[in-house]
Amino acid sequence: MPALYAGICPCLVNIEKKEHTHARAEGSGPLKSGFGGFARIVHPPASTRSTGTQWCYVSIPDPAPQIFPVALEKTSGSAGDNANQCSFKYKAFTFPKVSDAEELASDIDVNASDSPYRRWRLGKMQEANFGLALYGEGSGGNPKLLLAWCNEVPDVSTCD
Repeated sequence: MPALYAGICPCLVNIEKKEHTHARAEGSGPLKSGFGGFARIVHPPASTRSTGTQWCYVSIPDPAPQIFPVALEKTSGSAGDNANQCSFKYKAFTFPKVSDAEELASDIDVNASDSPYRRWRLGKMQEANFGLALYGEGSGGNPKLLLAWCNEVPDVSTCD
């Protein structure tokens, strides 16, 4: 089968919810539907779509990074202080985060060497709840969600 650089092509997609707008690869097999992912489902439209694995036309974007909003939830780490850098790690969800928001990635470490976002070296930070993300290349060539920015801010106090 020929490769596709960018454009519209037929793909097998496991449609989990009719309302899903995108699809992404998760291991081998059909693409998995969701509200985020590298491929936008263009046909069939959501109004006539059914759930289950089916052939869909998807739009594969130009490989230039596509930045999109994500909701964040802190999973671990400390806020940092005057001697230690903040070490918060996050889960990322489709934005806005509603009761059935899809988890896009977990254990996101913005201090990781492949992270495009860099937090301050020292100082106490307040945890983020929103960010801008993109998919980069992870291990084995698989897509990996990276934070390009998040709304962590320094935790400051007023002086008397």
